[in-house]
Amino acid sequence: MADLKPETGLVFRYDFVFESDHAQGVESGKDRPCAVLLAQEQGEGGGHRILAAPITHTPPNQPGDGIEIPYKLGRHLGLDDDRMWV
Repeated sequence: MADLKPETGLVFRYDFVFESDHAQGVESGKDRPCAVLLAQEQGEGGGHRILAAPITHTPPNQPGDGIEIPYKLGRHLGLDDDRMWV
């Protein structure tokens, strides 16, 4: 597989551990799609620093704590048909 340059909007699979699970000692999460929210180059040869968020079927506790992914976008990304949030 070719190396992808991290850029805002990229969706990739990652073994993501939610903060609440990490606080309870969980070290390995669930392989899930994640979205790059911000990508910064770290200078010449320094790689990238990214901020990524999981894509989940669980709605946020508060409406402003997440963004629902539109059905058509989820299909375009190859995700399932269930409702999803970032």
